[in-house]
Amino acid sequence: MYVGATRVGTVTLGTTTSFDLATADPPLSGTQSITVVAVGVAGQSLDSPASGSVSFTQGPQPWPAPGNVRISGVFVHWDPVTVPRDPIPIGARYFYVYADGIRISGTLALIGSSFSLASASPPLQGDSSEITVVTTGPPFPDSRPSDPVTFTVFYLSAPEHLWISSFGELRWDTIWGASGYRVYANGKLIGTTADMWDTYFDLETADPPLLSSPYELTVVAVGQPGITRDSPPSMPYTFTP
Repeated sequence: MYVGATRVGTVTLGTTTSFDLATADPPLSGTQSITVVAVGVAGQSLDSPASGSVSFTQGPQPWPAPGNVRISGVFVHWDPVTVPRDPIPIGARYFYVYADGIRISGTLALIGSSFSLASASPPLQGDSSEITVVTTGPPFPDSRPSDPVTFTVFYLSAPEHLWISSFGELRWDTIWGASGYRVYANGKLIGTTADMWDTYFDLETADPPLLSSPYELTVVAVGQPGITRDSPPSMPYTFTP
């Protein structure tokens, strides 16, 4: 295989009649005239004349795929992606995240390089998912997918540091990956919250209402399908209305 008078590659088997121009050595750039020569067998035949030429235009190289993709809790992280350019390298700012080949993020415009799998849309399914990341956005075509990493559903930690505020609210620490919390009195459900950040519950709204006897209050962090499973109950907090 030739570009002008420069050989850029060879095919060694007589039955192989194709060549991947992406493997050309030296690499192709711009518009080139491509020809093919059939190589003779030593002592039996001579090389053929060059074939008629075809024109080939090398398009822009795609972004590099994100590297060092890794899972930490409910987050997927990867290293920054750059393309060497003089005088200043070009840094990628846009990424897609995929689970089992399905895109689960919008176009991520990032200074950092991470994504919370708890915000996946559509949500993750099953007990594990294969996560890949693609670099996208100008000025290059999308990268190939990164090497995959496996995310496995895990149990949330039990809420900690329960206490009663001056407003009569039971409060506790945030549990990352929770979709909400369930509050129990003596093992019976008395209320729920619907968000990871809703780490308080007004005991006056308990259903059934709390009476005058002492209660052992516990909290369970509620998991998200495909991400986390419910936590064990917290350590009990003794409360008398």
